[in-house]
Amino acid sequence: MDDPVDALSWIATVYSLPEARCLAAFLRTHDIPVLAANVEHATLNPTLISALGGIRIFVPATAIHAALELLHEGDGGWSNPPTSYSHHKLLNFALALALFVFAIVPPPRVRGLYQWHSPTVSPE
Repeated sequence: MDDPVDALSWIATVYSLPEARCLAAFLRTHDIPVLAANVEHATLNPTLISALGGIRIFVPATAIHAALELLHEGDGGWSNPPTSYSHHKLLNFALALALFVFAIVPPPRVRGLYQWHSPTVSPE
């Protein structure tokens, strides 16, 4: 019944649509099939990304080690995104407050969870 060839393995949870699309595109260019769970919900309403627990990236279990090795080699590290609206802190706060009043939530600035950064899992 459960064919191990059809099993999917989690490799990352990200909290931004562009990052999810880039991870999926990177793996697909290396002929690794990818499933990005919750990406459709995030496309329609990006404010749901945090509520859904992020966008989870899955690959076939047979390709997990190749995917982790590729992502580990291609990882340039994570840095905090630039300020949302302005480099001036007071103006940035005022714009964020004004957008909040009009029910436009700024995008989250949350680092994703990546399996290739986990000390317990390493590519073989």
